[in-house]
Amino acid sequence: MTVLRGALLAVVVACGPNKPPPERPTLVDDTASSNSVVLKLTEFRDSMCSCHDPACASATGDKIAAWGNAEGHDPKDLKSFDLNDADHAKASDVMQQLTGCAQAANGGGTSPPP
Repeated sequence: MTVLRGALLAVVVACGPNKPPPERPTLVDDTASSNSVVLKLTEFRDSMCSCHDPACASATGDKIAAWGNAEGHDPKDLKSFDLNDADHAKASDVMQQLTGCAQAANGGGTSPPP
């Protein structure tokens, strides 16, 4: 019995203390990240285009600014998002539509279709 305990103790000591495995690096898929920016801007565009008054447009603008600040980017400057070429073009179109909707909600111009 003491031999068995000794062998078990040797195995436990040999295994060492329980350490958590090292953290895996987070891989960033540029396409997925770029696509998520376009999707988020599209959501904001849809929200802005549903606005019919300056208060709604201002509230939506505040949400866009807060999102950009949280992401560490300037939503008015698409270059700050490091988008791939295809998504940069999509985001540019979405931002142009969003701007048109904001102008319409603030009493100027007409909103382009989303």
